Amino acid sequence: MAISRWMWCFVLCVASVWGCQRPTQAPSPPSAPSKPTEVEATGGASEAPKPPAEPDPTDEQAETELASSEAPTDGESTADDVAARPVAEEGSATSNADPQVSPERLLVFLPGGPLLLDVVLLIEGKPYAQAMEALVDLALERGDTDKDGTTHWEEITSSPLFTYGQMGNVAINNEQERQEAIRLYDTDRDGVADREEMPRFVTRNAGGARGFSFRGSNRHHGRNRFESPLRQLLDKDEDGQLSLAEMQSATAVLASRDGENDSILTEDDFSERLPDEQRRRYRRSDEPVAGWHLELATRWEEVAYAMQDLYAEDGTFTEESFALFPNLWKQLDLNVDSRLDRVEAALLKDLSAHATLTIRFAPKPESDSEDDAYGTGLASMELTGWQANLEGVLSVTESPDAITFHAPGAEVQIFARDLAPQAVDESGAAEQLARLDADKNGYLDAEELETRPDLVNVPLAALDANGDEMVYPSEYAVYLNQRAASQRAQIHGQAEHQPDALFAALDTNDDGRFTARELNSVPERLQTLDTDQDGLRFDEIPDAVAVVLARGNIQMREQLFATYRPAARPADMEGPAWFTAMDANQDGDISPREFLGSSEQFARLDQDQDGFLVSSELSANVP
Repeated sequence: MAISRWMWCFVLCVASVWGCQRPTQAPSPPSAPSKPTEVEATGGASEAPKPPAEPDPTDEQAETELASSEAPTDGESTADDVAARPVAEEGSATSNADPQVSPERLLVFLPGGPLLLDVVLLIEGKPYAQAMEALVDLALERGDTDKDGTTHWEEITSSPLFTYGQMGNVAINNEQERQEAIRLYDTDRDGVADREEMPRFVTRNAGGARGFSFRGSNRHHGRNRFESPLRQLLDKDEDGQLSLAEMQSATAVLASRDGENDSILTEDDFSERLPDEQRRRYRRSDEPVAGWHLELATRWEEVAYAMQDLYAEDGTFTEESFALFPNLWKQLDLNVDSRLDRVEAALLKDLSAHATLTIRFAPKPESDSEDDAYGTGLASMELTGWQANLEGVLSVTESPDAITFHAPGAEVQIFARDLAPQAVDESGAAEQLARLDADKNGYLDAEELETRPDLVNVPLAALDANGDEMVYPSEYAVYLNQRAASQRAQIHGQAEHQPDALFAALDTNDDGRFTARELNSVPERLQTLDTDQDGLRFDEIPDAVAVVLARGNIQMREQLFATYRPAARPADMEGPAWFTAMDANQDGDISPREFLGSSEQFARLDQDQDGFLVSSELSANVP
C-alpha cells in the first residue's frame, strides 16, 4: 500500500511537470517595420551616460519563434544544412592555438547583397570580454577603501584613486560633481557599486560601456562615387564621365598636385578642389547605414527597413535582389511573401557567415619610432573561415593588418588598428619619470609635477599611493596603467562608406597614398574600370566600404577610425646602401628623378624596363 501511494505521488509529479512544459501560444505577428529616425545605428546604448534600457519583450518572443522556425528550401540548402558558424578552437591548425571564442556577427551592405562576417576578437590572447571583466574587478577592489568587502559609491567618489580620473572615469572636482556621479552611475539607487554599474563609470559609458561596440554610419553613402574628389579633378570638361583622353592624361594631372614634390600623393592633395559647401561633413539623412552589429539588442525592424530600401523593388524581394548570394533570400523568406519583417531579418544573426576573421589586439612592441609614440600600432588579422561556394563571387586580398573583399561593383576593406597605450612596467615608468625628475633624486615631488602639466595633469595625491608625498616609479607605473586601462579593455568598430570611391579603387595597396609607380599606372587602371569602353561613368566605379576595428581613445573618433594604413617600408628594401639613400620618399622604388646616376646607368639597371628600380634588380655594386 505504501508503495502504491508513492507511485501515485511520482505519477502526479511527472504530470504536473509535463503540464508546465506545454507550448505557449505563438506570439502575434510583428507590425510592419517603420522608417528609422536615427541613421547612425549601433544596435547598442548611446555614448551619453544613461540608465540601461529595459529589454524588449517582443525581441524575446522573436528569438523564441526563430528557434523553432524552418525556412522553405525548394531544394536549396538551409541554415541547418550549412556548417555551423565557425569558432576558433583551441589547438586547431587555423587558429594558432587561440582560445575558443564566440565570434561577433557583422552585417555589411554591398550592392549585390548583405555580406555576413564573423569576427573573433582577442585581447592579449584571451577573449576580449575578459579585459573588461578584469578592469571591473580592479575598480571594485580599489574602490573598497575600507576593505569591508562591499564597494560603495560614496567610497569611490571620495577616494583620490578615482577623483582625478585615474581609472578612466570622469574626474570629480567638487561635491556637486560627486553627487552627480552617484546619481548617474548608481542606477539601482542602493548606494553599492556592482558589476553591472561599474563598466559605465570606468569607460564614461563609451561604446555603451561594453567590451565591444559597433557603429554604422551613412556618411558618404550614395555620394562617394559621383562626388569623388578624384573623379571631379580628372573630369576636365565636367560632363560627368571620364573620356579616354582624360584618363590618359590622369598621371600628369595628378602629378601637378604634388605640392611637396616627393612623388607621393594623398587625398588631401586634390580634395581642396571641391567647393567648401561640398567638403563639409555630410549631414545625417535617412539613407541606410553601411553596416550593423547583429546581436540580441539589434533593432531588427530597422535592419529590415534598410534592406528593403537597398534591395527590394517596390518593397518586393526576389532571388535576384541578392545577386551575390542567390540562396540567401530563400533562407530569410519564412512565410514566402517576398517581403522581409523583423523576425525574418533576425535570422541573419544565425545563418552561416560568409567569412570569419580573427583579430588579435596586444601591447605594441618596444619601438623608438616617433610614430609609435603617438599610438599608430596595428593589430594582427587573418582570414580563418570561408564559405567554399563563394569562390568566384568574392576574392580576398590579405595583409597582416587589413583584409579586402573584392566583389562585383564594390570593395569592403577591413582594418585592424591598435591605438591603445601599451602597458608599462616599473622600468618603463622609471624612464618616463626621469624626464620629470628635475633634481634626479629618483622620485617626483609636488613642485616637479606642477612644472610639467603637459605631461602629468594631476596633483601629487593622485599618484602618491602611500601618502609619503613622493612618487616612485612603482607608483607612477600604477597610475599610467590605470589611466589607460579602459582604452585597452574596449574594442570599437565602425562601418562607413569611404569618402572617395575612385581613390580607394586606384590605391592598390590600401596605404592611403599614390606612389610614383601607382601614378604611372592610373590611366591603365581607369580604362580597366571602364567596362564598356565608352567613358568611365561614376556608376562604373566600385563602391567602397571601410570597416575599422580598433582599440584606443573613442573621443578621438576621426583618428581611431581613419581609413588608411600607415605606409610601411617594403620588405624588399634590403639592398646596397646607395639604393636606400636614393629612395627619398621611402616607397621602395627609385624613379628616374631620384636616381643620381646617368640615364644610361638607370636603363642598364632597370632589368624589367618598367621605369623604376627595385632592390631585387640590383647587385651590391655601385653603378
